[in-house]
Amino acid sequence: MVGLAGIFSPINIVGQPLFCDLSAETAFLINAETGKPLFSKNADSVFYPASTTKAATALYALHRKRESLDQLVTISQDAVACVSIPMRRSSGKHPSYRLEFGGTHMGLKAGEQVDLKTLLYGLMLPSANDGANAIAETVSGSVLAFVSELNEFLREIGCQNTNFTNPHGLPDPEHKTTARDLARIGQVAMKDPIFREIVSSSKFVKAQTNKQPETILDQHNALVKPRHKHFYPYATGVKIGYTIQAGHAMIASAEKGDRSLIAVVSHKEGAAQRYRSVIQLFETAFAEPKQTRTLLSKVHDVFHQNIVGAKSRLTATLAEDLTVSFYPSEEKTFHSQIFWNVSEPPISVGAKVGEVHIFDEFNALQKTSFLVAAKAVEATFSYQMKQKIQLGKLWIQKRRIYIAYSMAFILFALAMLAVKRAKKESRKAV
Repeated sequence: MVGLAGIFSPINIVGQPLFCDLSAETAFLINAETGKPLFSKNADSVFYPASTTKAATALYALHRKRESLDQLVTISQDAVACVSIPMRRSSGKHPSYRLEFGGTHMGLKAGEQVDLKTLLYGLMLPSANDGANAIAETVSGSVLAFVSELNEFLREIGCQNTNFTNPHGLPDPEHKTTARDLARIGQVAMKDPIFREIVSSSKFVKAQTNKQPETILDQHNALVKPRHKHFYPYATGVKIGYTIQAGHAMIASAEKGDRSLIAVVSHKEGAAQRYRSVIQLFETAFAEPKQTRTLLSKVHDVFHQNIVGAKSRLTATLAEDLTVSFYPSEEKTFHSQIFWNVSEPPISVGAKVGEVHIFDEFNALQKTSFLVAAKAVEATFSYQMKQKIQLGKLWIQKRRIYIAYSMAFILFALAMLAVKRAKKESRKAV
């Protein structure tokens, strides 16, 4: 008898949030693989994200144009048009995506032809506002269409409190998000190998174009710049942002050992404090020792199964303890399933009779252990007789088949002999 006999109740491990004394107004730390929160401070408070917006722009552009990164883009006048800051904010005549003099850029010129890959590097390394507009037009035909599509995409991946009005993050009263949503954007984006490659680069060569000579695009995120004082050896990205209205915001990622993390902070203080905060979050998490917990014990946990024809129920135990390792700050939920693989009686002590599997909340298999019979199981007299009768019937059936085949062979041999004799008589007659 083979089959699934049961699903055990979920086994919950309640997380204990990390302690970090941060000065940041907003901070959020998650496991990049599972999305599990490890630390939270005002994670759902709405704030202005500044250029961390560009992580979402790059993510959506890759989602739409992954196979077209070599596409040449002709930069429009609308994408690079600039106005003074007071005019942009007070006149009401300019769209939210209109650039400001003095904003970060990659120096694009109207009519210049640049490939989409270079625009993405310009977007994420020197934080190019002009690159953001050019990407938006390339992906969706217009910046306004891009923003509408981007917001819909962000809702689809789980961002519940985000509304962007432009692709770069320049100030707008309706351009808002939360640390939780930015962490989700960072989590999804860092699963994309092209995105990871871009945001971990310290520089990129912008090739000569029809308008400009070759130039170098420098990374603004100090965490991934080896010679910078805020370099963090485990950092892998992602994006910084700053405006007077937003202050200093940041999405950051880091990996060490078996742990991948995404951190988001928002500071009114200086840029240096922003880096110190994310590094403090990372170091606190990386210093957390793993714990081990036995979910099912080979000594204490006993399993039973009724078997047809047995004098008693099958009693089975685990061949080994089923244990899991976890970080205390992460909540975990496991469930187990038992798969019986039981032969008919008799069953001897120590015989393998099934397996127990442990799954996490994502149904990923974590651990497996054999089930072995703890006691011998004998067959009932009636079942033994039934087996003998069945064996007898099987013997008779096989014998009948043997006889039938034998008779068929004899008849075939006689027929072939008759044919040979007929041919011989025919030749004599001739």
